[in-house]
Amino acid sequence: MAQSLTNYVKNNPVESALAVASIIPVVRIGRIAYQGGKTLLKQNTKNQYKVYRGENKGNYQWDTAGGKLKGRFYFGGENKTQNARHYAAGKGTSNILSARVYSITLPKKQYNIAKKIANRRAGSKLPDEVNIPKQYVGKQKLEVGQTLLAQGQGLRNKLISYKTQQKIKNIFK
Repeated sequence: MAQSLTNYVKNNPVESALAVASIIPVVRIGRIAYQGGKTLLKQNTKNQYKVYRGENKGNYQWDTAGGKLKGRFYFGGENKTQNARHYAAGKGTSNILSARVYSITLPKKQYNIAKKIANRRAGSKLPDEVNIPKQYVGKQKLEVGQTLLAQGQGLRNKLISYKTQQKIKNIFK
């Protein structure tokens, strides 16, 4: 059998190379994809913006505007991950384990449109708020690390009682 395989490779080198190449996995490091030591793809992240969303089943007070913008509220700007974790951590009776942080990468043009939608929206606004266009709803990606940090933040908030927090604040005033 080994002899017949060797003969097949010698007689059909192109087909053999394609068969081997399909077996070798694609490895992605950062924004570059490699397969068998060769660079396959370099993603251009220069004109792309990553926006974040924090969700918790018991915390939907910010998904308003009459349902038109439901699922489109994200954070951009400098503190986007911190804001998303804060909203995911929840308050009061929300379930800590239901906290999730999602992200979407938007092209520069769509990011600017998202900022304009947020500026035109009626009601109170947050400084880093963006409302993504409809075509991106449901295409978010779960950020596992940020989700774990949000769940830890929610757990910390539940463990420290309100009175203990007030005592700590008074000590450092």
